[in-house]
Amino acid sequence: MSFRTFLEELKRSGELARITRSVSTNYEIASILNELEGKPVLFENVKDYKMKVAGGLCSSREMIARALKTEERNLIKKLAYAAEHPKAPETV
Repeated sequence: MSFRTFLEELKRSGELARITRSVSTNYEIASILNELEGKPVLFENVKDYKMKVAGGLCSSREMIARALKTEERNLIKKLAYAAEHPKAPETV
């Protein structure tokens, strides 16, 4: 699943916290991620940057497995296979 598709899925399910106020990359983003204890977060207004920042997307085995469209029990096999058979990234 693509990164954008995974973010949309989290947004639809209500699992994605969206921070719209301006935040700094100097400690503030890390502090918010720590406060939310592993919840996936999208920072929509990062000071001095034109792009959004996502965090907490790999905060649990369950979250990683969902992003890779597999079950937790198959996660290590899937990651090992990917490491042995890398694909070129797609530029969007």
